[in-house]
Amino acid sequence: MLVWWTQAQLNFKTSSIFSLHLLNLCISFDFISKLSFLPNGESNGSSEYSLLGHSFAIG
Repeated sequence: MLVWWTQAQLNFKTSSIFSLHLLNLCISFDFISKLSFLPNGESNGSSEYSLLGHSFAIG
């Protein structure tokens, strides 16, 4: 990860655009894959999602 980040700094414009597309792809695939397996919801009505090892809540 550190090596990739260093390379990203060397060519920031191209890498940042690529990173944005990659992030969007990760969000899209993660969201789509979770849609089929969504629970009925927690007691507060939020659903947790995982993105690149970090979890965040929606709702």
